[in-house]
Amino acid sequence: TTSGCSDLLSVVDELKSDGEQSSGGEDAEKSNAQPGSPLQQSDVAEQLDGPPAAAVQDALEHIKAKKDKPSLQERFIDSVKGKGVFANESIEPSSFVVEFRGKICARQESSETEGGDSLNNYVFDFSWKGANWCVDASAEDGSLGRLVNDDHLNPNCKVMKITCEEKPHLCLFALKQISPGEEITFSYGDSSYSWRSTVRSRSTATETRVRKQIIKLLD
Repeated sequence: TTSGCSDLLSVVDELKSDGEQSSGGEDAEKSNAQPGSPLQQSDVAEQLDGPPAAAVQDALEHIKAKKDKPSLQERFIDSVKGKGVFANESIEPSSFVVEFRGKICARQESSETEGGDSLNNYVFDFSWKGANWCVDASAEDGSLGRLVNDDHLNPNCKVMKITCEEKPHLCLFALKQISPGEEITFSYGDSSYSWRSTVRSRSTATETRVRKQIIKLLD
């Protein structure tokens, strides 16, 4: 059991603004869990509507240790995307992958983050318990979470808020099976990012090219 976090495992939020409703996006209380008591995986999954207990515990252990998994690797992709994070081994669905680690700060403003949770220039702004918070990962500290790239069309991870020592930590959990060599991605939020229009254009062009090839084969 991770010291200092086991009794603070009570809040796990899917990374949506507190005012939005979505599956798995509401706060979940585990008030009946006693510190040090064994947690049944099915009970936690049901109460948190998110990752199973083992995955949450795995996240808490890495939060406390401030270390990333050795099964992840930083790689340079190209001059446009820069660096990215890749899996060295298979990752099961719902597994904890990596923490977006940085300086956790509560904003002075009391209103919720306008436009929803979003990541810009390594600073992740989000709402938690009705207040504005941010994780500033702008410092190059060697952590991998800050290098994970955006994919708003088909991400293989989602961000969830894990409470440890009365602060929210942003952790990535696998949405599906991730194969060795596959890049780790998640959606940065609903903000308008310049590269998304480029990605969308490339996707449309690829679909058009494939459609023409199919039509040509059918003729």
